[in-house]
Amino acid sequence: MTALVATRAIEQLVVRGKRVQGNLADRITTAHVSLSAPLKGGAYSVSQLTFTVHDPDLVVWNSHLFDLGATVDLGSLYCRVAEVELLEPETGAEISVIARSEGSEKLANERGYQTWANLSLGDVAVQLGERAGLKVVIATPLPALALIYRKEPDVTVPGDRGESSWDMLARYAKAHGCVVFEAYGVAYVGKPSDLVKKLHQVRLAWDPKRPPDDLLEMPRCRRTQDGFGRDVREVTFRVTAAVAARLTPGMSVALSGIERFSTTYLISGVEFDVEDGAQGTVTAALPTDPVISPTDAAAVAETVHTATGPNQGGSDFGRFVNAISDQETGGVYGSVNARTGALGRYQVMPSNVGPWSKKALGRTVTTSEFLHNPALQDQIAVGVLWTYYSVHGARGAAAAWYSGDPLRQNDNSHNPAAPNEPSVAEYCDQVVAKMAGASGVLPAGYTGAGSSSGPTVVSGPKKSAALFVATAQSQVTDHTPYVYGAKAAASVDDPQALDCSGLTTWAAARAGIKLPDGALNQQEFCASHGTGITVDKAFHIVGALVFRVGLGGTDHVAISMGDGKHTIEAMGRAYGVVDGPISGRGWNSAGLVPGLSYP
Repeated sequence: MTALVATRAIEQLVVRGKRVQGNLADRITTAHVSLSAPLKGGAYSVSQLTFTVHDPDLVVWNSHLFDLGATVDLGSLYCRVAEVELLEPETGAEISVIARSEGSEKLANERGYQTWANLSLGDVAVQLGERAGLKVVIATPLPALALIYRKEPDVTVPGDRGESSWDMLARYAKAHGCVVFEAYGVAYVGKPSDLVKKLHQVRLAWDPKRPPDDLLEMPRCRRTQDGFGRDVREVTFRVTAAVAARLTPGMSVALSGIERFSTTYLISGVEFDVEDGAQGTVTAALPTDPVISPTDAAAVAETVHTATGPNQGGSDFGRFVNAISDQETGGVYGSVNARTGALGRYQVMPSNVGPWSKKALGRTVTTSEFLHNPALQDQIAVGVLWTYYSVHGARGAAAAWYSGDPLRQNDNSHNPAAPNEPSVAEYCDQVVAKMAGASGVLPAGYTGAGSSSGPTVVSGPKKSAALFVATAQSQVTDHTPYVYGAKAAASVDDPQALDCSGLTTWAAARAGIKLPDGALNQQEFCASHGTGITVDKAFHIVGALVFRVGLGGTDHVAISMGDGKHTIEAMGRAYGVVDGPISGRGWNSAGLVPGLSYP
């Protein structure tokens, strides 16, 4: 349901989803648009709509029309309410509403640890923008980094919420000498010197004898130098609100007619009131690229150094991971601690398997699946270890892994329940000592949690169901699209698209098994080799195939995750390669892939 809430100059202001009583148009007392509202101390800017509603009888307030997250549109500016406040000035109660670009709000609220391997900042920005519904413009070609990561909350800082996607983009943009901002649902990433050449240009000529219609007064001009001795020129000009609404940050303005200021500028701010006869203010500056500080440069260099990616040389983080593995079990994936029940190569507590796998993979795996799948152990545990290591360094990360608290790295007290086990400080000492002789290559099963469109390395013995499943799972991580008839050769590291049998054929080939294309052909292949099994049994075998064939041409195949709940499959055009639900899907046949070894 849609409620039109204003007429006249703000006739396009619309609230979606709820109906209110009375004519809300008369209650809107002010409305203002900023296409450059600074957030995080100016680290980035977004589109923002601010308005005030006169509400002396609290009818609007009680309607919950402007609750947080409510959607508010103004023409082509689509927003969500980010802040709302009830005020009581002398004229009676008023509601102050701040709404920001819908896509920007999604990025601002997207938090939690995530990594992207072997991608550029531009690649990551495009992926995040697609999820948030933002168009993304990359003005500057940027190099691929071995690892880009969004930080988790710092456990040593009370109330810290960790990085948002916006925070992360701004951090990496700064380290590249770039800026990042959003305007009218478009996110921009690049150096100002490149943005000014890439986007639309507006020409303004000032003539005091014949002032142009676009300019309401002579631009205000300011010239100085920055801390690096570079020329800084800024211009601010007043225009009609209609003109301001057609301009956005990132556009360039070629100004002429003013001595020493006739040159090209990059628009950095646009603001205007939404009312009859309103004016707008546009701010522009010379396109000067941010200076990369040594700290910013070191941050990117550290990312490349400490996370060179699977099997791409050594790294301190790789040595740390292998030292933890050696300290815990000597690298044995099938280990189970008799006292605590800790599982696998890295000794993950059973209670952590569910939430950690959900964060790393987007789904919850069972403890049995975790214990019997080396690739899953690497992917889940290494992702968590990186979270600790990137914030606390090797010693603090070791303490966090052993005790849950990075601040206990110098704690020499022993656990009364296990007096013969090392103290936290001793554990940290032993891990750091093991790093000196450890390999710097990350375990092959670690592909980098999160999205990656680069080559994915997975682990497991050749011709094993574990490798087959891990390979297919890599395409869930990569969000590979579904295209009917799409296939990929075994030599292809990262398919651009797959259909249901294309996924199983490719994953099997990567595991060393030749599987025919086509769901029906694969079902018959299993039957002819005597590996057909019941559907119920397949639900509980990792890497088993489940089929829906012979139903009017809707043949389909998926891979069972063995937990009785999930599949990996190229589900269809609307989904791509996903973790799907296994029950209630009409599977009428199942089989084991001939030649694969199953646990």
